[in-house]
Amino acid sequence: MKPVSEECSAPADRVLAIDLPRFPTQEHHRIHLVGVAGSGMSGLAALLTELGHTVSGSDKANTMETDRLQRLGLRFHEQHRPEHACTADLVVFPPQLRATIPFS
Repeated sequence: MKPVSEECSAPADRVLAIDLPRFPTQEHHRIHLVGVAGSGMSGLAALLTELGHTVSGSDKANTMETDRLQRLGLRFHEQHRPEHACTADLVVFPPQLRATIPFS
């Protein structure tokens, strides 16, 4: 499987140009969260949606939490696949999943 940057024909350095201190609040972005049903990521997804960002996420199964997030506006994917994050400005991984998923 190809890295997201190759899969989407995006420049490999596009994430490095993000000004993280102002990123979450001053502009609206497309953000993809991997492992979105987890306790930390689900809270982050709800916050980012409330701030006006377009939020998508993936996890291994649909749960009551992903149902709740979808009602808030999350676009949910039931698999971790690079093409789900293809248009994202930022992809966020939980530390425990980073080495096991095909995005890197």
